[in-house]
Amino acid sequence: VQALFDRWVRLMDAATEDPDRPLGTIDLLTPEEHQHLLTDFNDTALPLPEASLGELFTRQAARTPDAPALTDADAGSTLTYAQL
Repeated sequence: VQALFDRWVRLMDAATEDPDRPLGTIDLLTPEEHQHLLTDFNDTALPLPEASLGELFTRQAARTPDAPALTDADAGSTLTYAQL
């Protein structure tokens, strides 16, 4: 509730400082909230395997030969890793 109130106050402050400013251009987030949403939540970096795409595909096909590898939704057809 406090965070919503704080955003409302920022909105009212910005709207009274510049009444002609479009409301959609007013940033309601604090720098900390920006950091949390744009950096902390997006920290999804993973180490990449040291293999080529072909090698990775071959490994996946060996692990799951009967699993769907490619689907054409328009044609309604699917190829397994073994078929592909």
